Amino acid sequence: MLATIFCVLQISFPFAKLGYGSESISGIVQVKHHAKEDFLRIPELFTGKEYSGKYIILRSSEFRNGLYFYLPFTADYLSNIGGSKIELALIDSSLPKARVFNFSIPDNFSGQKKVLLGLTGKDWDDNKIRLVAWKIEVLGLEKESLHINQSSLWSHKK
Repeated sequence: MLATIFCVLQISFPFAKLGYGSESISGIVQVKHHAKEDFLRIPELFTGKEYSGKYIILRSSEFRNGLYFYLPFTADYLSNIGGSKIELALIDSSLPKARVFNFSIPDNFSGQKKVLLGLTGKDWDDNKIRLVAWKIEVLGLEKESLHINQSSLWSHKK
């Protein structure tokens, strides 16, 4: 009996979804804590500017450590559908009320860059705050809703 349970767990574990991710039409939003050192790259040592590689990194403050949301679509996709703003609403363990953060997609990016939203600095204290639920909404130029991703807890009736 124990051997059967162990085999089932071994087989199903690789398919388990880790983190706070949520599925939607366009994919899974991954959520991960990052220390400021996670973003340090060799080119930055020479230029003094952060090297973001394949990402457009949008942060709530100039600090780098915090909670990051890896969006399942590229910045090119956002520009093609007319998305210029991203609104992140979340509920965390510090306050039972939703906090809202707004991010703007820059006009001057090149290539198929992935979008990374970061709550950094005072907006996210890793040691004290725990994520409860979140919703990410892409807004068009007229502030119309173009795309929504949300955690399963966000969709629960209140």
